[in-house]
Amino acid sequence: MIRLLALLLIVSAVHAQTNEDLQRELDDLRKVVEQQARELEAQKSQADKQSDELGHIKATQLESDIENYLDAAQGLQTDAKPRAGYDGRFFIQTPDGNYRLMFRWYSQFRYNWNQREKEVLQDESVQTQGFEVSRTRIWFDGDLTEHFYFHFRLNIDSQSTVKLVNAYVRWKAPKGWNIDIGERWFYLSREDWTLPMDQLTTEFSANDLVFAIGTSRGVQVNKNHKQFRYYFAISDGPFSGGQNFTAATTDYTLTGRFEYQFATDQWGIWDDLVGRRGRPFGIMLGIGLGYADGKNGGASAINSATLLTVDFNINWDGGQAIIYGTWRFTDPESGESFYNWGLVAQAGQFITERQQLYVRYELVSPGDQPGDEIDYNSITVGYNFFPFVETNVMKFSVEFSYLFDALSQTIVPASTGVGFLPASEGAQWYFRLQAQFGF
Repeated sequence: MIRLLALLLIVSAVHAQTNEDLQRELDDLRKVVEQQARELEAQKSQADKQSDELGHIKATQLESDIENYLDAAQGLQTDAKPRAGYDGRFFIQTPDGNYRLMFRWYSQFRYNWNQREKEVLQDESVQTQGFEVSRTRIWFDGDLTEHFYFHFRLNIDSQSTVKLVNAYVRWKAPKGWNIDIGERWFYLSREDWTLPMDQLTTEFSANDLVFAIGTSRGVQVNKNHKQFRYYFAISDGPFSGGQNFTAATTDYTLTGRFEYQFATDQWGIWDDLVGRRGRPFGIMLGIGLGYADGKNGGASAINSATLLTVDFNINWDGGQAIIYGTWRFTDPESGESFYNWGLVAQAGQFITERQQLYVRYELVSPGDQPGDEIDYNSITVGYNFFPFVETNVMKFSVEFSYLFDALSQTIVPASTGVGFLPASEGAQWYFRLQAQFGF
C-alpha cells in the first residue's frame, strides 16, 4: 500500500513538472508566433506603402504616355495632308504632299454673229452666224517632291483637232531659280502667256495673233524677287509647237522678259488680266525682247527677226488695265527689211462682286512693210458674269466688237477666234455670247 502511494506521488510530481514545461514551451511558442505576426504585419504595411508608391508612379507614367500619344496624334493630324480633294483644283497626293497630281478642264462655247459689207470676190454684204466650241483645254500637272514640277496640256479646237500645247518639267533649283525644259509658252508678251480662261475678253487680241510666238520647245530659266522677276529662254521659235524640228521656221529663238512691280509685292495679282475686288493696288512694268535666227528655204523664209514688247499694268480693288505695244523688225531672205507694230489698251471694272464691264482698243500697223496694207483698228466692249468669285474658269460673256476697215487689206489674218472674217471692203462687226465652264 505504502509502495503504491509512493508511486502515485512520484507520477503526480512528474506530471506536474511536465505540465509546467509544456506551459513554458507554449508561452515561448506563442511569443514567437506573435513576433512573427508583428513582423508580417510590418512587412504587409511596408508592402502596401510600396504598392501605393508604385501605383502612383505607374499612374503618373500612364498619364504621361497618354499625353505623349495625344500630342503625337495631334501632330499627325496637323502634318498629314488629305489624300484627295479640291482647293481650287482637284488633286490627289501622298499624305506628306511631296507627290501631287492636279487636273483641270474647261471649254469655251460660243454663239457668233458676224456682219461684213463685202466678202472677197462678192459684191454684197454677208452675215454669218452659228455655234462653236472654240477650244477645250485638258491638263495635268503637279509636284514630284519639292524639287520638280511637271505640266501636260492638250487643246481641242473648234474642228475637234487635238494638239499637245504643253509638256514640260520644272526643276526648282536652289536659291529660287526655276528651269523649265520642254514645250510651253515662253514669257515674252504678258497677253501671250496668260491662259485663255484668264483673259479679260473672250479671245486674245489681233496684236497677239500677229506678233506672239505661241508655244515653242526649248529651255527657260526664271527667278522671282520681291519687286522684280526675269525670264530667259532659248527655243525653236514662233509657233513651233506641234511641228518637228525640220519644219521649224527658225534655227533658234532667244527670248527674255523683265518685270518690275510698284506699290505691292504680290505677284499673284498679275496672274490674270481680269482683276478682282479685294486685290491690292499695284503697278507693273514689263519689257520683253526676242530674237529669231531664220532657217533658209521657202517663200516666207527670213534671215532674222527681232521683237520688242513693252507693257504698263495697273491693278486696283475691283479692276485691272493694261496698255502695251509691240514692235517687230524682219529681215527676209529676199527683199527689203521692214518693221510692223501694234498697240493694245484694255481695262475692266467690276460693278458688283460678280459682274464686270470691259473695253479694249486694238491697232495693228503694217509699218513700212512692202505692199498696200492698211492699219487694223478695232474696238470691243463687253460684259462678264462670274458665278464664283474665287475662280475665272466659270464665266459668261456678252461681247460686241467693231472693225473700222476691211480685214483683207490689213496684215491681220482672218480668224474665227478674233471674230472677224475675210472682207475686201468696208467695216464689219461681230456679236458674241460665250459660256466658259469647267473645273
